[in-house]
Amino acid sequence: MYHFFSKNNGLKIESIFGFVGKWNSINVDGVPKVSFNYTDINGSPATFQLPNGITIDRSVNQFAYQYDKNDRTFGIQFIGVLEVTDGVQLTYSIDQQVAQNGDEQVAATTFTLNVAITNKSLSGDIEFFVRKTDGSTGTTVIGLSGDFTASLGTTQLQVGFSFTQTRGANTVTNSFGLTGKLTFDQNGEVAWAITTSGGSITISIAATDIKLGDARIDSRLNLVTADGHIVGVQALFGISF
Repeated sequence: MYHFFSKNNGLKIESIFGFVGKWNSINVDGVPKVSFNYTDINGSPATFQLPNGITIDRSVNQFAYQYDKNDRTFGIQFIGVLEVTDGVQLTYSIDQQVAQNGDEQVAATTFTLNVAITNKSLSGDIEFFVRKTDGSTGTTVIGLSGDFTASLGTTQLQVGFSFTQTRGANTVTNSFGLTGKLTFDQNGEVAWAITTSGGSITISIAATDIKLGDARIDSRLNLVTADGHIVGVQALFGISF
């Protein structure tokens, strides 16, 4: 939507020029970008290519596009549903938008990004590198604001991440798991080991976030130290087991 203002009164909107179409996501060498497809006055397909990459506004955990002009920052705030699968693929479903008469203005669509976790420790926000189309790790970082959490799975203790999204007047809570397992790193500290097609990474867990004790009856809560001792997880990220 283009808003045209009176030069004599910059606060008064004289007219609005709108385009009906659909957003699409584009992976440009590991930089997530968007385009907008529409039909021109001659009935031919046309596309707006937005030059900058998109990012996640962590205050609401929604995608946003921003650009600078005349020392001011402008942008487009998307409204959608964000999901992360096993911490390696991010999908973002944009809502359909309709006019007051019910006509479609923007079609519903879903962005998909393959990502790789960048965190060195399981604390604070979770951050990802956006993978390139060939599967290699790019340099663009996007992140979510939330909290690491834990749950007892069918075969082992699981680590996940919980976050909220602001959607207008509503707040939606979502969570996803990080595929991996608890282990001891080379320093003897508890860490979360993740194995992907790109290799293995070990992410540290702060001593204040995990409580260890005697071996547990439930084997899902037990870890074996380097010298063969069995210890049990009593609590993780403030959750007791």
